[in-house]
Amino acid sequence: MSAPTTPKKSRIPAPYFSPSRTSRYFSCSDVPTKPRNQARTVHVVLAEVDSDLVGVSDQQLGDSQTELVRDPAFLCFGDLFIQTYDELWRSKPILIQEHLSGDPWTLLIATTFLNKTAGKYAIPIFWEVLKKWPTPEALSAANESELVELITPLGLQRQRAKRIIKLSNAYLKDPPLPGVLHRSKVAGASTAACSGASEDSWSLPATRYPPTPISHLPGAGPYALDSYRIFCARDDEWKSVRPSDKELIKYLKWKWAVTSFDLWEPESGVLRKIALEEMQALIAELAAAHGCHGLLDRV
Repeated sequence: MSAPTTPKKSRIPAPYFSPSRTSRYFSCSDVPTKPRNQARTVHVVLAEVDSDLVGVSDQQLGDSQTELVRDPAFLCFGDLFIQTYDELWRSKPILIQEHLSGDPWTLLIATTFLNKTAGKYAIPIFWEVLKKWPTPEALSAANESELVELITPLGLQRQRAKRIIKLSNAYLKDPPLPGVLHRSKVAGASTAACSGASEDSWSLPATRYPPTPISHLPGAGPYALDSYRIFCARDDEWKSVRPSDKELIKYLKWKWAVTSFDLWEPESGVLRKIALEEMQALIAELAAAHGCHGLLDRV
């Protein structure tokens, strides 16, 4: 019997860019594709938006449009804004949760390892576990002593081994289904340590976490719930998530900026439309973070 799975979300690939960084341990399915050395300008974007404009003379364009695309001040700002946006897109934080978004069980196992452990240690061992026990059926029947030995370098090995075996059993019996919500057992705003982020996390007054399709599963804490809602849930559920984990915060800052030009903060949500200098500051913040849970390979 194959493991139950949640239907995959549809993805729309980005047509213009190539990723500025990758990880040897996982990849992202919707990374950019256009070479970075091809800087775009206002005229290039106009042609991309409407291919009928290619080769069209000034006489065939409206007076206002011709005047605008010839204005030096507009072109200077417009070219800079477009190129800054392109650089922001290439700065996308690459998280393993997105790579695993089509299989909530593997995402939950990964978040169990990432909780209180840096990604550069947790992710290689996560893949070793998945290689040996690739399905919920296999992991639910795993020899606990063998699993403990494999994950000992991460610490808390006995608790983690019991938890992921229990999680796999529960997942088989009652897998998450879209639209079927379960009452959450944890507070909604928490500074619970995850991805080693306790020092850089923030907190709101504790409230009951909203119900989700995975709230009934063992070990479904704030980090796992946030990760599921951002990467596995349908529609725009990610817009309602207010994580405390620093990696998820950076990802949502980036996603709000590139999808709707919004400046977003976890404490307040969307503040306003993002300004050019704020886009540049976000690029610098993401570059300093090195992405990929500390498993960055520069290209």
